[in-house]
Amino acid sequence: MLQRIQSIYLALAAIISTVFFFIPISTIEVNDNTYAVKASGIYYQDMGNYVFDSPLLALSSVLVFHIILSLMTIFLFNNRSRQITLCNLNLVLLVICMILVFFYAGDVPEKPIDEAVKTVTYSYGGLIPMMPVVLVLLARKAIKKDENLVKSVDRLR
Repeated sequence: MLQRIQSIYLALAAIISTVFFFIPISTIEVNDNTYAVKASGIYYQDMGNYVFDSPLLALSSVLVFHIILSLMTIFLFNNRSRQITLCNLNLVLLVICMILVFFYAGDVPEKPIDEAVKTVTYSYGGLIPMMPVVLVLLARKAIKKDENLVKSVDRLR
C-alpha cells in the first residue's frame, strides 16, 4: 500500500491540505481592525491573539472532502480504475478549492457603512492548494502507469 509511489503522493497531498487549515491566506485591515483569513474561517485580532469570527463553510467542506477522498484513494489500491476516477474527482475538488481561496482572500466579514480604508495583504498560504494539485496529478500518472503495466503482463500470458 505505502510502498507504491502514488500512495506517498496522495498522503502528501492530504498532509499539505491539512496544514492549509492553519496557515493564513491573507490579512485584511479595515478601520483599525485586523482580520486573518484561513481555510477554517475568518479570525479577528483581539489583544494580539486571533479570535474566531466566522466560518468559511464552503472552503472548509471542500477541503475536508478532498482530504478524505485522498485517503480513501490510498486504500483502494486493488482497484486502479476506481483510483483514477477518484483522482479526477480530487482534481475537480482542488480546482474548486483554489477558486474559493481566491474568492475569500479579500473578503471582509463586516460591511462598513462609511468608506473604510481596506488593506489586503496576501500571504503564501493562498498558493498551498496548488501543491496537492501537482501531487494528485503525479499520483494519477503513476496509477495509469501501473494499470498499463498490468494490462501488458496480462497480454503476455
